[in-house]
Amino acid sequence: MSTDGRGHLRLVVGALVVAGAVTLLPLWAPILVAGWTAELVRPLARRLERAVGRRRVAAFMTIALLLVVLVPLSLAVASLVVWAIELVRKVAASDQVQVALQALVSDGGGDFRLGDLLDPRHALQLVREHGAEAWSVAKTFAGATANGVVQLFVYLIATHAFLADGEAGWAWLVERSPVPPGVMERLRATFQETGRGLVIGVGGTALAQALVAGTTYAVLGVPRAVILAQLTFFAAFIPSFGTALVWVPVAAGLAFSGHLVSAAILAGLGVFVIGTIDNVLRPILARWGQLDLPVALQILSVFGGFVIFGAWGFLLGPLLVRMAREAMDIARDQGLFSR
Repeated sequence: MSTDGRGHLRLVVGALVVAGAVTLLPLWAPILVAGWTAELVRPLARRLERAVGRRRVAAFMTIALLLVVLVPLSLAVASLVVWAIELVRKVAASDQVQVALQALVSDGGGDFRLGDLLDPRHALQLVREHGAEAWSVAKTFAGATANGVVQLFVYLIATHAFLADGEAGWAWLVERSPVPPGVMERLRATFQETGRGLVIGVGGTALAQALVAGTTYAVLGVPRAVILAQLTFFAAFIPSFGTALVWVPVAAGLAFSGHLVSAAILAGLGVFVIGTIDNVLRPILARWGQLDLPVALQILSVFGGFVIFGAWGFLLGPLLVRMAREAMDIARDQGLFSR
Protein backbone atom coordinates (compact mmCIF):
# COMPACT_ATOMS: atom_id res chain seq x y z
CA MET A 1 0.00 0.00 0.00
CA SER A 2 1.31 3.45 -0.89
CA THR A 3 2.10 6.09 1.69
CA ASP A 4 -0.96 8.11 0.70
CA GLY A 5 -3.11 5.00 0.95
CA ARG A 6 -1.87 4.24 4.47
CA GLY A 7 -2.50 7.83 5.49
CA HIS A 8 -6.06 7.68 4.20
CA LEU A 9 -6.60 4.34 5.94
CA ARG A 10 -5.40 5.78 9.25
CA LEU A 11 -7.81 8.67 8.80
CA VAL A 12 -10.74 6.34 8.10
CA VAL A 13 -9.88 4.02 11.01
CA GLY A 14 -9.45 6.97 13.39
CA ALA A 15 -12.75 8.51 12.31
CA LEU A 16 -14.62 5.22 12.78
CA VAL A 17 -13.09 4.65 16.22
CA VAL A 18 -14.05 8.17 17.31
CA ALA A 19 -17.57 7.66 15.93
CA GLY A 20 -17.93 4.44 17.91
CA ALA A 21 -16.69 6.11 21.08
CA VAL A 22 -19.10 9.03 20.62
CA THR A 23 -21.97 6.57 20.16
CA LEU A 24 -21.26 4.96 23.54
CA LEU A 25 -20.39 8.24 25.29
CA PRO A 26 -23.92 8.93 26.64
CA LEU A 27 -23.82 5.52 28.34
CA TRP A 28 -20.42 5.93 29.97
CA ALA A 29 -21.76 6.04 33.55
CA PRO A 30 -23.54 2.65 33.72
CA ILE A 31 -20.76 1.04 31.65
CA LEU A 32 -18.14 2.43 34.04
CA VAL A 33 -19.97 1.12 37.12
CA ALA A 34 -20.58 -2.21 35.38
CA GLY A 35 -16.86 -2.58 34.74
CA TRP A 36 -16.08 -1.94 38.40
CA THR A 37 -18.81 -4.34 39.50
CA ALA A 38 -17.47 -7.12 37.29
CA GLU A 39 -13.95 -6.63 38.61
CA LEU A 40 -15.12 -6.71 42.23
CA VAL A 41 -17.09 -9.96 41.89
CA ARG A 42 -14.72 -11.66 39.44
CA PRO A 43 -12.79 -13.65 42.12
CA LEU A 44 -16.05 -15.22 43.29
CA ALA A 45 -17.20 -15.74 39.71
CA ARG A 46 -14.00 -17.64 38.86
CA ARG A 47 -14.59 -20.08 41.70
CA LEU A 48 -18.14 -20.75 40.55
CA GLU A 49 -17.19 -21.07 36.88
CA ARG A 50 -15.52 -24.41 37.49
CA ALA A 51 -18.82 -25.92 38.56
CA VAL A 52 -21.46 -24.37 36.30
CA GLY A 53 -19.64 -22.49 33.53
CA ARG A 54 -18.79 -18.85 32.92
CA ARG A 55 -21.95 -17.74 31.13
CA ARG A 56 -24.31 -19.28 33.66
CA VAL A 57 -22.38 -17.66 36.46
CA ALA A 58 -22.55 -14.30 34.67
CA ALA A 59 -26.33 -14.64 34.22
CA PHE A 60 -26.88 -15.75 37.82
CA MET A 61 -24.76 -12.95 39.31
CA THR A 62 -26.43 -10.33 37.13
CA ILE A 63 -29.91 -11.41 38.26
CA ALA A 64 -28.78 -11.63 41.88
CA LEU A 65 -27.32 -8.13 41.62
CA LEU A 66 -30.62 -6.80 40.31
CA LEU A 67 -32.66 -8.41 43.09
CA VAL A 68 -30.35 -7.89 46.06
CA VAL A 69 -28.85 -4.47 45.36
CA LEU A 70 -30.53 -2.47 42.64
CA VAL A 71 -34.20 -2.96 43.57
CA PRO A 72 -33.77 -1.70 47.17
CA LEU A 73 -31.49 1.07 45.90
CA SER A 74 -34.06 2.16 43.34
CA LEU A 75 -36.78 2.28 45.99
CA ALA A 76 -34.50 4.25 48.29
CA VAL A 77 -33.63 6.77 45.59
CA ALA A 78 -37.30 7.15 44.66
CA SER A 79 -38.30 7.86 48.25
CA LEU A 80 -35.36 10.24 48.59
CA VAL A 81 -36.41 12.19 45.51
CA VAL A 82 -40.02 12.48 46.66
CA TRP A 83 -38.99 13.69 50.10
CA ALA A 84 -36.40 16.10 48.68
CA ILE A 85 -39.04 17.71 46.47
CA GLU A 86 -41.29 18.19 49.49
CA LEU A 87 -38.42 19.62 51.54
CA VAL A 88 -37.47 22.06 48.80
CA ARG A 89 -41.09 23.20 48.65
CA LYS A 90 -41.09 23.83 52.39
CA VAL A 91 -37.78 25.70 52.33
CA ALA A 92 -38.81 27.77 49.32
CA ALA A 93 -42.04 28.74 51.06
CA SER A 94 -40.21 29.81 54.23
CA ASP A 95 -39.17 33.41 54.71
CA GLN A 96 -36.68 32.56 57.45
CA VAL A 97 -33.86 30.05 57.70
CA GLN A 98 -35.05 29.06 61.17
CA VAL A 99 -38.48 28.06 59.82
CA ALA A 100 -36.85 26.08 57.02
CA LEU A 101 -34.66 24.16 59.44
CA GLN A 102 -37.67 23.44 61.64
CA ALA A 103 -39.41 22.01 58.59
CA LEU A 104 -36.52 19.55 58.24
CA VAL A 105 -37.37 17.86 61.55
CA SER A 106 -41.14 18.37 61.63
CA ASP A 107 -43.75 15.73 60.94
CA GLY A 108 -46.23 18.09 59.39
CA GLY A 109 -46.64 18.55 55.71
CA GLY A 110 -47.69 22.18 55.75
CA ASP A 111 -51.32 22.87 54.84
CA PHE A 112 -51.59 19.77 52.65
CA ARG A 113 -53.72 16.85 53.84
CA LEU A 114 -54.46 13.57 52.08
CA GLY A 115 -58.14 14.08 52.75
CA ASP A 116 -58.01 17.32 50.75
CA LEU A 117 -56.65 15.44 47.78
CA LEU A 118 -59.47 12.90 48.02
CA ASP A 119 -62.04 15.70 48.05
CA PRO A 120 -63.11 16.18 44.38
CA ARG A 121 -63.70 19.90 44.84
CA HIS A 122 -60.29 20.50 46.34
CA ALA A 123 -58.63 18.31 43.72
CA LEU A 124 -60.32 20.31 40.93
CA GLN A 125 -59.11 23.54 42.50
CA LEU A 126 -55.57 22.20 42.63
CA VAL A 127 -55.74 21.26 38.95
CA ARG A 128 -56.96 24.75 38.02
CA GLU A 129 -54.28 26.51 40.09
CA HIS A 130 -51.31 24.25 39.45
CA GLY A 131 -52.23 22.20 36.39
CA ALA A 132 -49.52 23.57 34.11
CA GLU A 133 -46.84 23.30 36.79
CA ALA A 134 -47.91 19.76 37.66
CA TRP A 135 -47.80 18.74 34.00
CA SER A 136 -44.29 20.15 33.68
CA VAL A 137 -43.15 18.30 36.80
CA ALA A 138 -44.82 15.10 35.55
CA LYS A 139 -43.00 15.32 32.20
CA THR A 140 -39.69 15.93 33.94
CA PHE A 141 -40.25 13.02 36.30
CA ALA A 142 -41.29 10.73 33.45
CA GLY A 143 -38.19 11.67 31.48
CA ALA A 144 -35.93 11.06 34.48
CA THR A 145 -37.62 7.72 35.13
CA ALA A 146 -37.20 6.61 31.52
CA ASN A 147 -33.54 7.65 31.59
CA GLY A 148 -33.04 5.73 34.82
CA VAL A 149 -34.61 2.59 33.35
CA VAL A 150 -32.37 2.82 30.27
CA GLN A 151 -29.25 3.27 32.39
CA LEU A 152 -30.26 0.36 34.62
CA PHE A 153 -30.76 -1.84 31.55
CA VAL A 154 -27.38 -0.81 30.12
CA TYR A 155 -25.72 -1.46 33.48
CA LEU A 156 -27.10 -4.99 33.68
CA ILE A 157 -26.23 -5.82 30.07
CA ALA A 158 -22.71 -4.42 30.47
CA THR A 159 -22.15 -6.25 33.77
CA HIS A 160 -23.18 -9.55 32.17
CA ALA A 161 -20.94 -8.88 29.17
CA PHE A 162 -17.92 -8.03 31.35
CA LEU A 163 -18.42 -11.16 33.46
CA ALA A 164 -19.00 -13.46 30.49
CA ASP A 165 -16.49 -12.10 27.95
CA GLY A 166 -14.51 -9.42 29.78
CA GLU A 167 -11.15 -11.19 29.71
CA ALA A 168 -11.44 -12.06 26.01
CA GLY A 169 -12.51 -8.51 25.21
CA TRP A 170 -9.57 -7.07 27.13
CA ALA A 171 -7.12 -9.36 25.32
CA TRP A 172 -8.62 -8.24 21.98
CA LEU A 173 -8.25 -4.58 22.97
CA VAL A 174 -4.64 -4.97 24.14
CA GLU A 175 -3.71 -6.78 20.92
CA ARG A 176 -5.08 -4.01 18.70
CA SER A 177 -4.22 -0.97 20.80
CA PRO A 178 -1.33 1.28 19.72
CA VAL A 179 -0.42 1.59 23.41
CA PRO A 180 2.20 -0.96 24.62
CA PRO A 181 0.73 -3.93 26.56
CA GLY A 182 2.62 -3.05 29.72
CA VAL A 183 1.15 0.45 29.76
CA MET A 184 -2.33 -0.95 29.09
CA GLU A 185 -1.98 -3.25 32.10
CA ARG A 186 -0.92 -0.35 34.31
CA LEU A 187 -3.95 1.66 33.22
CA ARG A 188 -6.20 -1.33 33.83
CA ALA A 189 -4.75 -1.81 37.32
CA THR A 190 -5.36 1.88 38.03
CA PHE A 191 -8.97 1.55 36.84
CA GLN A 192 -9.48 -1.45 39.13
CA GLU A 193 -7.78 0.28 42.05
CA THR A 194 -10.04 3.32 41.70
CA GLY A 195 -13.14 1.13 41.59
CA ARG A 196 -12.14 -0.83 44.69
CA GLY A 197 -11.15 2.37 46.48
CA LEU A 198 -14.44 4.10 45.75
CA VAL A 199 -16.76 1.11 46.23
CA ILE A 200 -15.06 -0.66 49.15
CA GLY A 201 -13.02 2.09 50.79
CA VAL A 202 -15.24 5.14 50.35
CA GLY A 203 -18.51 3.22 49.91
CA GLY A 204 -17.97 0.98 52.94
CA THR A 205 -17.10 3.96 55.11
CA ALA A 206 -20.12 5.89 53.83
CA LEU A 207 -22.40 2.95 54.60
CA ALA A 208 -21.09 2.73 58.17
CA GLN A 209 -21.56 6.47 58.69
CA ALA A 210 -25.08 6.30 57.26
CA LEU A 211 -26.03 3.40 59.56
CA VAL A 212 -24.75 5.20 62.67
CA ALA A 213 -26.39 8.47 61.63
CA GLY A 214 -29.70 6.78 60.77
CA THR A 215 -29.77 4.98 64.11
CA THR A 216 -29.07 8.26 65.88
CA TYR A 217 -31.86 10.03 64.00
CA ALA A 218 -34.32 7.25 64.85
CA VAL A 219 -33.38 7.12 68.55
CA LEU A 220 -33.70 10.90 68.85
CA GLY A 221 -37.15 10.77 67.24
CA VAL A 222 -36.22 12.69 64.09
CA PRO A 223 -38.86 12.11 61.39
CA ARG A 224 -37.84 10.40 58.13
CA ALA A 225 -34.71 8.92 59.73
CA VAL A 226 -34.31 6.39 56.90
CA ILE A 227 -34.31 9.08 54.22
CA LEU A 228 -31.91 11.24 56.22
CA ALA A 229 -29.63 8.22 56.54
CA GLN A 230 -29.70 7.86 52.74
CA LEU A 231 -28.75 11.51 52.39
CA THR A 232 -25.91 10.96 54.86
CA PHE A 233 -24.67 8.03 52.77
CA PHE A 234 -24.45 10.10 49.57
CA ALA A 235 -22.97 13.09 51.40
CA ALA A 236 -20.27 10.86 52.91
CA PHE A 237 -18.72 10.47 49.45
CA ILE A 238 -17.44 14.01 49.95
CA PRO A 239 -14.28 13.39 52.04
CA SER A 240 -13.73 14.86 55.49
CA PHE A 241 -16.89 16.92 56.06
CA GLY A 242 -19.57 15.42 53.79
CA THR A 243 -21.81 13.95 56.51
CA ALA A 244 -21.94 17.33 58.27
CA LEU A 245 -23.98 18.60 55.32
CA VAL A 246 -26.84 16.48 56.71
CA TRP A 247 -26.52 16.17 60.47
CA VAL A 248 -25.64 19.85 61.07
CA PRO A 249 -28.94 21.18 59.57
CA VAL A 250 -30.84 18.42 61.41
CA ALA A 251 -29.21 19.38 64.72
CA ALA A 252 -29.97 23.05 64.04
CA GLY A 253 -33.57 22.19 63.25
CA LEU A 254 -33.88 20.30 66.53
CA ALA A 255 -32.40 23.26 68.42
CA PHE A 256 -34.73 25.78 66.78
CA SER A 257 -37.67 23.47 67.54
CA GLY A 258 -36.84 23.51 71.25
CA HIS A 259 -35.24 20.04 71.46
CA LEU A 260 -31.96 21.32 72.83
CA VAL A 261 -30.85 18.05 74.46
CA SER A 262 -31.46 16.06 71.27
CA ALA A 263 -29.65 18.72 69.26
CA ALA A 264 -26.65 18.58 71.60
CA ILE A 265 -26.55 14.76 71.47
CA LEU A 266 -26.71 14.75 67.67
CA ALA A 267 -24.01 17.42 67.42
CA GLY A 268 -21.72 15.52 69.79
CA LEU A 269 -22.20 12.20 67.98
CA GLY A 270 -21.81 13.97 64.65
CA VAL A 271 -18.42 15.42 65.60
CA PHE A 272 -16.95 12.55 67.63
CA VAL A 273 -18.58 9.45 66.09
CA ILE A 274 -20.12 9.99 62.65
CA GLY A 275 -17.36 12.34 61.54
CA THR A 276 -14.52 10.15 62.84
CA ILE A 277 -15.67 6.76 61.51
CA ASP A 278 -13.87 7.68 58.32
CA ASN A 279 -10.51 7.88 60.13
CA VAL A 280 -11.03 4.58 61.97
CA LEU A 281 -12.68 2.40 59.32
CA ARG A 282 -10.86 3.52 56.19
CA PRO A 283 -7.46 2.03 57.23
CA ILE A 284 -9.22 -1.29 57.92
CA LEU A 285 -10.93 -1.32 54.52
CA ALA A 286 -7.74 -0.17 52.81
CA ARG A 287 -6.45 -3.75 52.68
CA TRP A 288 -9.25 -4.54 50.17
CA GLY A 289 -9.62 -1.21 48.46
CA GLN A 290 -7.78 2.10 48.67
CA LEU A 291 -7.87 5.12 46.39
CA ASP A 292 -4.28 6.30 45.95
CA LEU A 293 -5.01 10.02 45.96
CA PRO A 294 -4.30 12.63 48.63
CA VAL A 295 -7.40 13.68 50.56
CA ALA A 296 -7.26 17.23 49.23
CA LEU A 297 -7.08 15.94 45.66
CA GLN A 298 -10.00 13.58 46.33
CA ILE A 299 -12.12 16.51 47.49
CA LEU A 300 -11.19 18.62 44.49
CA SER A 301 -11.83 15.75 42.05
CA VAL A 302 -15.25 15.03 43.58
CA PHE A 303 -16.37 18.66 43.36
CA GLY A 304 -14.81 19.15 39.94
CA GLY A 305 -16.49 16.01 38.62
CA PHE A 306 -19.82 17.12 40.05
CA VAL A 307 -19.56 20.55 38.40
CA ILE A 308 -18.68 19.11 34.98
CA PHE A 309 -20.57 15.81 34.87
CA GLY A 310 -23.35 16.19 37.43
CA ALA A 311 -24.10 13.48 40.02
CA TRP A 312 -22.08 10.84 38.16
CA GLY A 313 -19.06 13.11 38.55
CA PHE A 314 -18.66 11.80 42.08
CA LEU A 315 -17.31 8.64 40.39
CA LEU A 316 -15.85 9.99 37.18
CA GLY A 317 -13.98 12.89 38.79
CA PRO A 318 -11.74 10.75 41.03
CA LEU A 319 -11.30 8.20 38.22
CA LEU A 320 -10.08 10.75 35.69
CA VAL A 321 -7.75 12.43 38.18
CA ARG A 322 -6.33 9.08 39.30
CA MET A 323 -5.86 7.95 35.68
CA ALA A 324 -4.21 11.29 34.85
CA ARG A 325 -1.80 10.85 37.75
CA GLU A 326 -0.92 7.35 36.57
CA ALA A 327 -0.47 8.62 33.00
CA MET A 328 2.03 11.19 34.26
CA ASP A 329 3.92 8.44 36.10
CA ILE A 330 3.94 6.34 32.92
CA ALA A 331 5.25 9.29 30.91
CA ARG A 332 8.06 9.76 33.44
CA ASP A 333 8.96 6.06 33.46
CA GLN A 334 8.90 5.85 29.67
CA GLY A 335 10.95 9.04 29.31
CA LEU A 336 8.36 10.61 27.00
CA PHE A 337 9.33 14.18 27.87
CA SER A 338 13.03 13.74 28.45
CA ARG A 339 15.31 15.70 26.15
